[in-house]
Amino acid sequence: MNGAVAPEHMELRIVSFRTRCLTAVVGMAMVATAAWPAMTPDQVAARIRSRMTHLWKVQNLRIAVTPHPGNAGMDKGAFKQIKVTADSVTVDGVKMTQVLMQAQDLVLDLPRLRTRNDVKVLRRGSDRIHAKVSEADLNRALTFKKNRIENMRIKLGHGNLVITGKYRFGLATNFMAQGRLECPDGYRISFIPTKASVGGLPLPTAPLRTLLKKINPLLDLQKIPMSPKVDRLIVQPGYLSVQG
Repeated sequence: MNGAVAPEHMELRIVSFRTRCLTAVVGMAMVATAAWPAMTPDQVAARIRSRMTHLWKVQNLRIAVTPHPGNAGMDKGAFKQIKVTADSVTVDGVKMTQVLMQAQDLVLDLPRLRTRNDVKVLRRGSDRIHAKVSEADLNRALTFKKNRIENMRIKLGHGNLVITGKYRFGLATNFMAQGRLECPDGYRISFIPTKASVGGLPLPTAPLRTLLKKINPLLDLQKIPMSPKVDRLIVQPGYLSVQG
């Protein structure tokens, strides 16, 4: 009588409002889903190729994308296998040869792949990586590392390595460091010294720490497509083998 709404009518209005909101949300979700249709294996391979050739120098790059039987899950970015091989890939000045990267039972971030051309793996069953880096290519990469050591050189041995050069602190003095390579996070391969000296005397901790910050990591694989993790480094005279 006075314009007030009966409780039962108020409840109906609230339910109706909630229904309209829910319908709108579902509709937007359907539109969003429809905006990212499935990518074919050839399209995915083309995106990976574009990404790698844009960022790095590659030779004889080959990419094989295998869908699940019946293309199951392909609209959600699911694939049975992606395999990338190349004669060589040069990352941040470091040339890797005999390159193999492989992921099994993986799910890709399709929106990211379409909009940013970036290959991000949301889930994977397993992965594998293999590559070799020669001593000569490691030494070429060292020329890009700006630090106090002149004419820095790496000599690879059986499971270890030696770095030599001239330490610039006033007069140039002979520098030598022995150590090993480690990859604790699965991506960044770094030199871990067990002994370091300048002019035959132990190098103090502070300048050694500064030097390591300048040269490490020697190789960073975090931006490699599919980001396979490294779990084994084999150091031999003349070359480094990266495996995972």
